[in-house]
Amino acid sequence: MLGSGATARKVVDVAIECRYAVKVLTSEGVKWPKSPQVTELKGSLLEAKSIDSLVAGCTAVINCFGSALRTEKPPAPMACTTVTRLVIAAMRRHHIPRYIVVSQPSVALPNEQKFHFNGLLTSCLYRLRYRSQRKDRLAEASMIHDSHLQWTLVRCPAIKQLANSGTVKVNRHAPNGLSVSIDRLARFLIHQIDSNTYLQSGIFVSSLSTPSYLRQRSHATKI
Repeated sequence: MLGSGATARKVVDVAIECRYAVKVLTSEGVKWPKSPQVTELKGSLLEAKSIDSLVAGCTAVINCFGSALRTEKPPAPMACTTVTRLVIAAMRRHHIPRYIVVSQPSVALPNEQKFHFNGLLTSCLYRLRYRSQRKDRLAEASMIHDSHLQWTLVRCPAIKQLANSGTVKVNRHAPNGLSVSIDRLARFLIHQIDSNTYLQSGIFVSSLSTPSYLRQRSHATKI
């Protein structure tokens, strides 16, 4: 597991629930679940030695490092690209094929056409709000695309605690919503470990609200 933000911690919780063993890097202020399934290592995601130790012995790597960049202080320049470059090299050394990466809706892969009309507004909003990070994420996406690993790029809108949210909906061509439930996203990411549905694909995800959630929103609006 790469990352230490709320999304990464939720993915670890779901992985434990699904009886996966997980390796994480510790950092100041981050508390991982106390479980025999969780192995904590000391180090930095920007150091090759730490990444190599983290990846060794794994069957898949989930990268949630970028999912925290929207709320935390600005990272080091091109941090996401640096992390992915180190990860890809380590995965090749240890013969680990599966790489799942959380990214942003404005990120395009090298072989993609322009977004359909219904995704233009969402894409433009994210480009304006996160333009300082977009160059980094585009370079990362290009590196992932050319890696020849069994990768999946999961492009997410705002990651939120959404009560009564339904399943994750997926679109291969354009952004398809303004938010995604952190719990549903975590379960979706864990499911991708053994799924072949989105191999070598960049996908857009969001939460499909249940009728009860829609009624709550409508009631709140009237108040």
